[in-house]
Amino acid sequence: MKVEQFGCRKPDGVYQEFYAHILVMNLVAMAGMAASGDIGRRTEGRKLNYKYNWKNAFRHLRAAIVELFSRECAENLLEALVGHISRSVVAIKKRRKFSRSGLGRATRITQYYK
Repeated sequence: MKVEQFGCRKPDGVYQEFYAHILVMNLVAMAGMAASGDIGRRTEGRKLNYKYNWKNAFRHLRAAIVELFSRECAENLLEALVGHISRSVVAIKKRRKFSRSGLGRATRITQYYK
């Protein structure tokens, strides 16, 4: 969640960013659950199981979130969003042992620091 990387310093701003982040994560999870049925149908005859790519789902939702809350009829937009998410899949590999922690890169303190 990158809890330590807030753009605000005041407590009210930190709370606002935290709750906005939780909202977006929940929206991505709900859109991913809606796309899971379509992904299951598309990948039915394949050897591996597949799930939606979370980063691509976040990217598509981020591009459409303002339009999603500002339109009166968001049904078509949600269907298009679920379609985009269901086309971007990742294979679930059994017994994967690649450690992603400690790759040698230092993490940035803030997003805007180079």
